[in-house]
Amino acid sequence: MRFWSLLAIGAAFVLGIALLGRGRQNRGNLWSAWLEMGRRWGNRMNLMQRMNMNQWAKRGRRIIRNMNWT
Repeated sequence: MRFWSLLAIGAAFVLGIALLGRGRQNRGNLWSAWLEMGRRWGNRMNLMQRMNMNQWAKRGRRIIRNMNWT
């Protein structure tokens, strides 16, 4: 998980540098693109974390139920 997030951050950084190198006059456009990418990535991360939390909650409930039965 950490490896993929680091990879994505590195790719975004390289992409941002490439965009900066191409033209400095559209810095506002670049900034909005950065914000949009960050929002999209944040949503994806939240979704993954939510799914992980649900998985852990289900597992924990199952474990607790098993403990109660024994």
